[in-house]
Amino acid sequence: MAKMSILQSYNQVQNRWLRSTIINILFLKLLASVYANSAFLNSCEQCASSKEYTVTSETSYFVNVNHSADQSCHWQCMVRVNFAKNSSWLCLAQIGMQSYINDSNGELSIYDSENNAHPFIRLLYYPNSWKNRETCRITQSIDFYLRKMNQIARLDFKQLNINFQVLDIESTDRTVYLDGTYCNTVYKLLNSQVSIYNQPEQDNPITSDHTLSFLCGVPVEMVEVDEFTEKRICLKYLPLDHVNKTNWTFSLSIAGYSTKPADMVYILNSSEERAQQVHAWCADTGIHKVTIIFKRDKKVLKSAEHPKMFKFIIQDYNGTEESLMVDKTKLGLQNLTPDQSLGSTYLIIIIVVSLLCALLIGTAVFLLIGKRFGLLYLPVCKSEDATSV
Repeated sequence: MAKMSILQSYNQVQNRWLRSTIINILFLKLLASVYANSAFLNSCEQCASSKEYTVTSETSYFVNVNHSADQSCHWQCMVRVNFAKNSSWLCLAQIGMQSYINDSNGELSIYDSENNAHPFIRLLYYPNSWKNRETCRITQSIDFYLRKMNQIARLDFKQLNINFQVLDIESTDRTVYLDGTYCNTVYKLLNSQVSIYNQPEQDNPITSDHTLSFLCGVPVEMVEVDEFTEKRICLKYLPLDHVNKTNWTFSLSIAGYSTKPADMVYILNSSEERAQQVHAWCADTGIHKVTIIFKRDKKVLKSAEHPKMFKFIIQDYNGTEESLMVDKTKLGLQNLTPDQSLGSTYLIIIIVVSLLCALLIGTAVFLLIGKRFGLLYLPVCKSEDATSV
């Protein structure tokens, strides 16, 4: 019984250690991927090198500053993010809290390759800021140029909040939250899909307000190309968690910010049974621009509305609502309901953990048996044998 109790305690410790190890590995992998795709505008190494970063539809780059760095080795720094394709659309997104410079000696200018004489974004001393969340344009590269306005004066990087991301317009990482400055930002579609949530997790805020926008309008438009008439604006809806805990209405207007029922081509209310179901919708051919109109109860606290309680995927799509529901070329596991997707993830984790547990336990048992076998059956050396060679 004592041996069994010790073995059970050992297995419990081993299982806890295994779970902790897996979580740490996943976290480190995520952290490494983020840092691997990051360019710091105050890095001595990056500012001194001529390294350029290349964006693809699967790879994007974050451009920010390292707040742990005391002083940069240079009074100015330029980072260039190139596009892998010869000619297409690059998107510049502002993530997290809005970027700002709260040190009067700092200046950030952002250029594209089509007009490198004049920046399309210029950040100076706070409260100067860029009000939009995303801009997409035809360009081969985007250049970030951070400098001290007075070369010999100090620049406090802890007073700089720079949170940019450069993406291909076809990237699946493009995201909209229905609050703050995401409202009124125009989003362009060109072989694109944009994920839309009500609000982010509370540990990743996008505003300093305690309440959410009562009314949020987000224009979405297709980019004109040769096959313009063959595609339609389509939606795929996935309920996630606590989708009906608060009252909300998500609709699409073909008349800008108009909320007249006659101008609405799609409406979903949280009280509808359909709000609990995965479904798809496509606009009629010829509708190339819509405006998302999202309404909440007035003065809703952030804490009262569950973050990411639903997900809309809006895209320019060459097909029908039925084909969109079964098309897995881009959406992958997103075609599953959240419970199914989560269940699949848990199943994979359980299988991996079970195999690792079995392997570790088997190894421990083998070593224990081997040790006992050796103790019982191998000859014991006498002291005089040990000294005689």
